[in-house]
Amino acid sequence: MSTAPTGGERRAHPRRPVQWPARIWIGADTLVGLAIDVSEQGLCIATAPTSSVKVGSSYRIELLAEQGAEIAFNGEVRHVTERRIGVHAVQIVLPRLHIARD
Repeated sequence: MSTAPTGGERRAHPRRPVQWPARIWIGADTLVGLAIDVSEQGLCIATAPTSSVKVGSSYRIELLAEQGAEIAFNGEVRHVTERRIGVHAVQIVLPRLHIARD
């Protein structure tokens, strides 16, 4: 059975709505936004208008997901509109573990 997208949909994996704080590292600067939908390999981040994010460029992205899980990964920007950035997750880094110390 094929998992290829049908019709006008080009995504290989379905996205689900979320509201996760997001940070995009652009060199030493950061752009703060809100991940509004995610899939296995991508996400959409709502941000203030910016011209510093470029299609085809890769950036470090950090998310604060459900139950406080921190997720960091490198993502390639696939599209940019005035207030949204579409990102393909290139390299996922496991959530940081908080270990209590004596």
